[in-house]
Amino acid sequence: GYSVQRYSDRASVNLISGEAVTVNFDDSDNPYYLSFYMPTCCVVFQNGVYNAPQYEGSTSYYITLADGDAVKVYLASEPEKYAVKITESEGFEGTIASVATDGQDYANWATEFTVLQDTEITISLAKEASILVNGTAVEADENGNYVIAVSQETEIVVDKTNAIEDITINSVQNNN
Repeated sequence: GYSVQRYSDRASVNLISGEAVTVNFDDSDNPYYLSFYMPTCCVVFQNGVYNAPQYEGSTSYYITLADGDAVKVYLASEPEKYAVKITESEGFEGTIASVATDGQDYANWATEFTVLQDTEITISLAKEASILVNGTAVEADENGNYVIAVSQETEIVVDKTNAIEDITINSVQNNN
């Protein structure tokens, strides 16, 4: 496995493949120095933005962290990237209160954008509506937010609520 070590107190945090790890830090810990020994590949992104190594071919990186930053390290291969399109159906304009990618506010959500594999998109709504992801309805979490883990090209649509509307019941007479 790999670990991250804080310079100020030498505290280590083990990194586990495929899992999010929270690293507590202080401003005095910046910039963080990440170095990986003998990975197949080494690509680092901070808040979805590529972070270049110290020099070409290096597996060492300096990053300056801010509270809530998301750092993704890929050691086996380059990550997949997927297009995301978010739209509000006619009559539902202004329904989206906010959009975040990996916990970072994302203001340009109305324009198609690209994210790394397994990026979490969190959508908060200002009024009641349904959210469809690639045509399938998703449920809100316990906080009323919609959290979508992106693992393919993704179309998110804000549309009518799940309420049942306009039911017509026809009576059928049984002539036995």
